[in-house]
Amino acid sequence: RSPEQKVLGSFLKKMQKFGYLKKASQGLEEFVLSIRDETLKQSAYVFVREFENHYFKDIAFDRQHKQRLKAAIKAIGT
Repeated sequence: RSPEQKVLGSFLKKMQKFGYLKKASQGLEEFVLSIRDETLKQSAYVFVREFENHYFKDIAFDRQHKQRLKAAIKAIGT
């Protein structure tokens, strides 16, 4: 799996622990908007914004970027 897929998988696994499953037809932003808990939604959106900022601009996921994404995942729900 690519680094992008690994980080995204970690995010989705964390969200699943909170009872939120992303449907195959949902985009990440759409998925986050479906979260009812505002605090959880805000922290998940930080990850999504950071992830999409690199992913859709076709910028390589370097070590620093992966660390920022992992930190954003860790902050979800805290």
